[in-house]
Amino acid sequence: MGRRREGGTVPADDYLDATTAAFVGVFVAGLFGFAALLAYVAGGDVLPAVRALSGALAGLGAVFLLLALVAAALLAR
Repeated sequence: MGRRREGGTVPADDYLDATTAAFVGVFVAGLFGFAALLAYVAGGDVLPAVRALSGALAGLGAVFLLLALVAAALLAR
């Protein structure tokens, strides 16, 4: 499945493809989304700062997803 080096190891760039980049991006964005949802529910109406934190986490997840999809598109070329 790829180039083998001395000692039987496979270079890491054999695993860097569009599918892997998209999977990692969706997975990490999902983690950020879950953290945002958890912060939003846990904060409720008590602390406005917690709602701001949940918005920031959701924004970070969206940015990470967008960057991962761009990276996947570039790797697919």
